[in-house]
Amino acid sequence: MKTTQALALFLSVSAMSLGLPAHASASNDMRSAGNEVAESLREGASAVGDFAGDALITTKVKAAIVAHEDLKALDIGVKTIDHVVYLSGRTDTIEQSQIAERLARDVDDVKSVVNHIQTKS
Repeated sequence: MKTTQALALFLSVSAMSLGLPAHASASNDMRSAGNEVAESLREGASAVGDFAGDALITTKVKAAIVAHEDLKALDIGVKTIDHVVYLSGRTDTIEQSQIAERLARDVDDVKSVVNHIQTKS
């Protein structure tokens, strides 16, 4: 008798002695465990993808603020969570705050912008 056949026979007899179906139990347990692992991997990949997407949005918004001649990029903070951009810091005028908000809204994949920028005057 081959080793795999002997092992299969042993497992079948052991399963039956415990009152379990001989083949279904091991196969269902393995399938269930495999499904759990696959779901965990999908969730992890989704979380990594969301984080990378948020980081890319933040980078694009900061680049747009840096490129705008009327804004002081060091005075404006940008944070992105779940494709929502949060602006913070201080600007000299309300117009500058509005420009920063518009630049953030114009970036692809931004769901919304929360503007917490305060004006100095």
